[in-house]
Amino acid sequence: MLLGWPRSARGQPNPVSPGGATPPGITVQPLSTTAVKDTRVSFSVVGHGAPLPVQLWCKDGAIVAGQSRATPALDRVQPIDAGAYTVLLGHASRAISSSPATITVTADLTTKSGARWWNEALLDGIR
Repeated sequence: MLLGWPRSARGQPNPVSPGGATPPGITVQPLSTTAVKDTRVSFSVVGHGAPLPVQLWCKDGAIVAGQSRATPALDRVQPIDAGAYTVLLGHASRAISSSPATITVTADLTTKSGARWWNEALLDGIR
């Protein structure tokens, strides 16, 4: 188990051994972004360490399933995807967390009426 990882990360596979490890670090932090609903959004982080650290992306402190790459993407961002995202980088001996990057989701009111946008927002909340 890695020190400093959230309780929800327990039980995640740890494919590296502790021998000869150098501490993980973050060279480039993820950046906040604003996206229009139903568009593609991605974050990017550049980490280092030996061996290369395992990456776990989190939204509002909870691990995001299926997002363990340096550049995760959300194909059709929805209002529920808005929040603070961090990435945990670690290996057998140590883990660190990035600065939070925020996704803000807006509506494109130029192609839809306010009433249609409101109805879709209500349906998104029900789903």
